[in-house]
Amino acid sequence: TDVQTMTGKLVESAVQICTYDLVTDDGGQAREKSKDFRRAFIHLLSLMHALMCQYLRSDWNLENICTHVPGKHPVQDSHKLPQVKKLVFSGAYWHTILCLQTTQHAQEIYNNLTPLLVVGGLDAEEKKGLYPLMDGGDLYIGHLAPAAVRVETCYAWLHRLILARWKAGGLAVPPPVLSRTYQVLNDALNAFNLLRGIADIPFPFPYSNAIILILMIYTLTVPLLMWIWVKSAWFGALLAFIATFTYWTLNEIARDLEDPFLYEPNDLPLVRMQFLFNERILAIERETGSMERPPSQSALCNAWLGQNGPMSYQTVESHGLYEQIDWSSVSQSDTYFNCTVNPKKAVERLRSTRGFGSTIFKKIQKDLKLRNSV
Repeated sequence: TDVQTMTGKLVESAVQICTYDLVTDDGGQAREKSKDFRRAFIHLLSLMHALMCQYLRSDWNLENICTHVPGKHPVQDSHKLPQVKKLVFSGAYWHTILCLQTTQHAQEIYNNLTPLLVVGGLDAEEKKGLYPLMDGGDLYIGHLAPAAVRVETCYAWLHRLILARWKAGGLAVPPPVLSRTYQVLNDALNAFNLLRGIADIPFPFPYSNAIILILMIYTLTVPLLMWIWVKSAWFGALLAFIATFTYWTLNEIARDLEDPFLYEPNDLPLVRMQFLFNERILAIERETGSMERPPSQSALCNAWLGQNGPMSYQTVESHGLYEQIDWSSVSQSDTYFNCTVNPKKAVERLRSTRGFGSTIFKKIQKDLKLRNSV
């Protein structure tokens, strides 16, 4: 829930800022700079969300931040990728499934193959300001690791941008209304700090070691007990395997749930969350600054706001956005490992079937169509 709170609050701030900037003091030069401000704000908001996701998955490599490519969805589960499916009969595939990948090297490889997308990418000056040659830290390394404060650095950039825009004549809404945006951004950072507690504070080390020691003793003693109490050798071996396997499985599940941001494939899909976040804030910026929205009251709103042209830096493509992308013109370097699922049109989604036979809901739908056709 904290992940959704963090994302939702940042999206809410995008709605507020993009809407408030429709009102300017002088209506002249300040209004002309609205497109530049919107572009910069959406970019920093996307960057801040990506840095939050990077911190949670202990990813300190800024090369794992790439430019957002609209419409090409990351998959929910990386094991559904065609590249991964080809390895289903290999030992590496099942080793990844059955064994918890806790080494730093394994996590760095996974992070490199699944970069996070940012609207507008990450330029050289921003990268320089985010300590590119530094590793971050948790409770063990401490606060002296500069990369650990990348989120706070971007948060400060965001506040400075809002302040500069207000000083230049934009965001000309009453101060109590504008202060609400600061509160929403603060709520997003509070939700992130709660998630940091999960990512940074480990399970007590003595407790974890004691559990492993007890499980090892249990594994050695259960076969002896089965050999004494069960007369059938094969049945005793089966019971011993089931008993020990169950407890070791529960322990592995507990280790995996200790940190939901690491340990693929059961981690949270942060890459897909980042992509969907970008799509949401881009849609908000596009809709709030267009001349055609809201559709039925567009003329009235334009007259009240004194808006004579679109204030969004994007064109309004409410239906055909994805279909207009020529994927053959997108170079491979601009995409990434798990962006292999092209969006389906509504008709394609309706025609796709899963499972065996028809479900009760499909039967009800068919009966309703027959009833309406009569």
